[in-house]
Amino acid sequence: MKGEWARWIGLPHQIGADPADGVAADCLVMCHRVRTAAGLWTPPLDPVWFTMAAAGQWAELEREWRRLMVRCAAEPYAMLISPQPSTLGVSIRLDDGILVVHHRRGVQWLPIEVAGRMTRLEYWRPRNAAI
Repeated sequence: MKGEWARWIGLPHQIGADPADGVAADCLVMCHRVRTAAGLWTPPLDPVWFTMAAAGQWAELEREWRRLMVRCAAEPYAMLISPQPSTLGVSIRLDDGILVVHHRRGVQWLPIEVAGRMTRLEYWRPRNAAI
């Protein structure tokens, strides 16, 4: 594993938390930070998204994120949107794996083959942004 993000492994999940602070991590903040550090455009974080997450408005939040994204190839820094019955996650492809913030287990890096056995991997990128 490479980069600053390796220090985030094991941080607990917290809505709106910046993993760079070393205390907790939010999936969207984490993905935004990774893509920005790689020099890739990513939409600015909207505080409303964190309000929606705190209120459990997962379907609305998923619709908003998908509106801002387009499907793409499985390339580095592509993002994944993972809807679940009681949560919604966004993760990112890095170093032949997926960096994810699990709502109970915190930040994890999973090899692609492991992540692919756990869920269907659909890759997305922000509209009008190169990977």
